[in-house]
Amino acid sequence: MSTFGPLSRRRAGDWLEDRSSVAVSARLPAEPAMLRSNLLVSILLSVALASCASSPPSPAPATSPGYDLRIDGDAVSLAISRGLSVPEFLQLAQQVTNARYVYQQDQLAGVGSVTLMGEIRCRRAEFHDFVGKMLNVHGLRAEPRGSGDTQYVEIVVGAKG
Repeated sequence: MSTFGPLSRRRAGDWLEDRSSVAVSARLPAEPAMLRSNLLVSILLSVALASCASSPPSPAPATSPGYDLRIDGDAVSLAISRGLSVPEFLQLAQQVTNARYVYQQDQLAGVGSVTLMGEIRCRRAEFHDFVGKMLNVHGLRAEPRGSGDTQYVEIVVGAKG
């Protein structure tokens, strides 16, 4: 008969050769309700941890720390609480007008932030004119280019006026 450490096999079902080297713990069977409760807690914790680890960040709402934009059908309301960079302002304008704005980042270097004291209320169709006027204050112009599905608005450096 061969021996493999403190445990050896004499015959089927008889595993202990040296009983002094094996600690035996007596465990009382747990209540079935307790087992179900522990299992439920384990599953809930696993799901909660997995959802926290894999959740993508939620998209930013239309209201951000810099502005409050409200669109109700054709009516638009905008209040800017802090200065927005020109790219931020154009992203906001895109939400209202659905226009595509194109600009060269280096042309915007040194351009101040877009600020608005109070609140503006207008129709969506009028908002594009408002965007042009706000850009004009900063020495920029909004020039429509292309037509149909390829139409976009190019932001170029131009004289104030």
